[in-house]
Amino acid sequence: MKVACALIGAELPGDLTIKAAKVRGVESEGMLCSARELGLSDDHSGILALSDDAPVGEDYRKYARLDDALFTLKLTPNRGDCLSLLGIAREVSILTGAALREPPLKPVQQAIQDVREIRLPAAEGCPRYCGRIIRDVNARAPSPAWMVERLERAGLRSISAIVDVTNYVMLELGQPLHAFDDAKIDGAIVVRWAERGEKLVLINGKEHALEPDILMIADERKALALAGIMGGLQSEISLDTRDVFLEAAFFDPRAIAGRPRRLNMTSDASYRFERGVDPGVTVRAMERGTELIVALCGGEGRPDRRDARRRQDAGAPAGAAADRPRRQDPRRAPR
Repeated sequence: MKVACALIGAELPGDLTIKAAKVRGVESEGMLCSARELGLSDDHSGILALSDDAPVGEDYRKYARLDDALFTLKLTPNRGDCLSLLGIAREVSILTGAALREPPLKPVQQAIQDVREIRLPAAEGCPRYCGRIIRDVNARAPSPAWMVERLERAGLRSISAIVDVTNYVMLELGQPLHAFDDAKIDGAIVVRWAERGEKLVLINGKEHALEPDILMIADERKALALAGIMGGLQSEISLDTRDVFLEAAFFDPRAIAGRPRRLNMTSDASYRFERGVDPGVTVRAMERGTELIVALCGGEGRPDRRDARRRQDAGAPAGAAADRPRRQDPRRAPR
């Protein structure tokens, strides 16, 4: 086993300097470190194991490429387009004249016949909603080291391969994704406004009583998520998940703005949706997320994703959006 070893004189996070010591009567001239002791993550479950090809005697900072450059961007609210790697690259390309190299995309070819109906009775708050079923995934598959490293250096911790993919695509393209456990969805996906007093337990374990101006993702029996803010605990991905329903949607910024603060919470997704996400990248993000999930966790996706839009002929069933009077301003609570 190859590990990270801090010798006498090494300075670790938390103002800890390694000194010679005697532990249970045995002289100690160093310490084998966990990821938390190195300031890399909160994992304190055991010694940080390195790959078999890690060079013995190498400085860990050099091996882990920790001497990296960190750019902190403080954006005005109108520059939500710069909340992604692609957005920043586009900006740099415009300013310098350098060629823009967009992330490669290889659409998944595997096909299944399963589809899930999507209804948009609150189309004024969600003009476009894409969903795709991915069957037979291995949710226990590990996230690759390169993805974990990139997420952590962007300030996000690794959770699981499927969740990590949704966060990675968000950082890469600027489009938040959400993955539901498909087995926990009853019937059609319904994007609607909350009923007054309706309650939902979120993935952070907190229950919220909702107001009618909160946009919801629901099925035919229950609420599943706060649209553009956070998923619900009841439909979240677990290590036992076999089938995934992947969501990529465009939410009107006015339907999201202010709601997270009112609920005393925030999320990376709501931060982007409040400032405006490019609706033109929705389908591309769906394809990219599917590509990565299938590559890391296996499974089969359906190439012709369900893509519901505000127009009644583009996915919403007859009467679903047309029978309900539309509010022109999503900031106003429905009657």
